[in-house]
Amino acid sequence: MPVPPKAKFRPQPMKGSKCAIKLMEKNGKSLTADASNVLELGASHDVLIVGAGLIGSAIAWLLSKSGCSVVLMDAGTFGGEASSSGAGMLAPGGEYREPSPAAQFAIESLAMYPAFVRQLEKESGVSIDYRNCGAIELAYDSEHWHALQARGVVQRNFGIPVHSLCPSSLNAVAPGLNSEGLFGALYYAKDACVAPADLLRSLRSLCDRGGVKILENSPVESIDAEHDRVTVRIAKQQITGRNLVLSAGSWSSLIPLSRSGAPTSIPTSVPVKGHLVGYQLPPGSLRPILRHGHHYVVQRRNGFTVAGSSEETCGFNRSVNLERIHEIRAEVSSFYTPLSTKEPTREWVGFRPGIEHQGPVISRVPGTKVWLAYGHYRNGILLTPATAHLVSDEILGYPKQIAGDWLRPDGYGRSREQRVGMS
Repeated sequence: MPVPPKAKFRPQPMKGSKCAIKLMEKNGKSLTADASNVLELGASHDVLIVGAGLIGSAIAWLLSKSGCSVVLMDAGTFGGEASSSGAGMLAPGGEYREPSPAAQFAIESLAMYPAFVRQLEKESGVSIDYRNCGAIELAYDSEHWHALQARGVVQRNFGIPVHSLCPSSLNAVAPGLNSEGLFGALYYAKDACVAPADLLRSLRSLCDRGGVKILENSPVESIDAEHDRVTVRIAKQQITGRNLVLSAGSWSSLIPLSRSGAPTSIPTSVPVKGHLVGYQLPPGSLRPILRHGHHYVVQRRNGFTVAGSSEETCGFNRSVNLERIHEIRAEVSSFYTPLSTKEPTREWVGFRPGIEHQGPVISRVPGTKVWLAYGHYRNGILLTPATAHLVSDEILGYPKQIAGDWLRPDGYGRSREQRVGMS
């Protein structure tokens, strides 16, 4: 069931209001948590969040605004993996070619972005480089152009605005674009871009102000879920919460999860390595995102221009492959000529959080108070507002916007023995 067509980012109540999570005392009476009570690690918290990237920190922010006590933990540093490695494209037009619940979710998350950014800027005081820049998809042969036109027809029918551009007009829209041999181009007017580092700075500030306990360089060794609580083990200590969100990206399924001591399976997360190249160009020299095949160019407000990307399934190998860098540079220079005479100022890799089936998985593990929010692959930044609202709303008991098992594969959440019995 897709999210309603008019769904927007809805700021939660400010800190100081009562958390909607009902806590159970030993005598069975229910009461309401108050974030003004600072809890130590030995006590029980309202929500534990494993993974302090954009999605995990956005969920922590929303929950802390509703008065929940939140512990946000990460094996590395705050936003140190895929969230800070991404190019920052918010581009359903380049990602979704057929109608699906995932495509609708992405369209609605993009619609939330202006209000999401405004709220972050207003509350944190951090300026965020967000622009509704649009995107141009290029075709340099007739076969590719016919395929793009057919794709555009399908995308328009399920809610992605797109129209054709005349090749002769493109230099006015994107100076430096190589128009030689260009057969045609599609323009996605609503595609946008954002600087992930700005989002992370804003969310870090808001989590700190909201009383979120942030534990960095704290790898979670195991998670055990019972009916009314969840316990995580970090080094030699245990932390207990009434709810847990697992949003650790490519590392999510590597953390052993059990239900009352019995091992429980969840969708397998897969790291997909991508190379990116950064150039410093004059600010404002490129407005729209440019895409050709699997490669793209997107520019920040300060002129820093990101080109990408490659895809490799090679585990967590962090080395930069110079051959891949050369391939990216050659390809992007072929359609955006200013890069042909520029040397990169930065080359890096990141691990997109893939998943064993079409992702992401955003759902509650049956019979527990564990929510999964990972497998967003290339679209974690795009899907941050919608994912954060969906998960935080469900934890707080608000009416669902989307079915909780919308992308849950068969057998998920069952014990290993139960899965074997299904086969």
